Amino acid sequence: FINDEHAAICRAHPERFGFFAATPMPHVDASLDEIRRAFDELGAVGATFTTSIGERSLADPAFEPVFAELDRRAAVVFLHPPGFACASNIIIDSGLRWPLGAPLEDAVCAMQLVRAEFPRRFPRLKIIVPHLGGFLPFLRYRLDKAFIRKAPGADPPSVHLRKFWYDTANGEPSALRSAVEVFGADRILFGTDYPYWTDESYAHAVQYLELAGLQAHELAAIRDENARNLFSL
Repeated sequence: FINDEHAAICRAHPERFGFFAATPMPHVDASLDEIRRAFDELGAVGATFTTSIGERSLADPAFEPVFAELDRRAAVVFLHPPGFACASNIIIDSGLRWPLGAPLEDAVCAMQLVRAEFPRRFPRLKIIVPHLGGFLPFLRYRLDKAFIRKAPGADPPSVHLRKFWYDTANGEPSALRSAVEVFGADRILFGTDYPYWTDESYAHAVQYLELAGLQAHELAAIRDENARNLFSL
């Protein structure tokens, strides 16, 4: 239903909207059917998933056929936390489900995909992690150090994380600067977190890019050029 509704909006306003297909996960066969319908019949520009499926990781081997099909299509995949706070009652009971739990879900999901070698196994898949990757830009050293101790000589997580994309739905200028330094300006995409952020928060999501002290070519890439390249517009 939601894919049909979104496709109708895009047909009515083709120069303003594109849509990510929703899938009936964790039902793999049904998800594969809906991916084919959404891409081949409805014109979806990508697919979207929550950062976990119930209490299961997206890297669960049972879901591999779904991501193999999306990789075959060189699809864009947009992730977003479901608000489960990684099943942490401590976070939820503290009223921190979204401000703290959501970026935690972003970071955990991205690292689960790295540990499952998604960038190597699905090299055509274009994965967007929201909210500047949660805590990832600030933890590069810790994550790399822990990994190198276990697998000396292998590429550290930061190398693989550089193969994802990250949206700017964060709001903190220093966080954006950190993400650009860690991931590269070419891996950052403009995002607003609408409809969670509206009115003043929505305006700030647009305006805070100017406060990060980035160079003009980096701002141009983040605002527009990276997305055009990602979607081959």
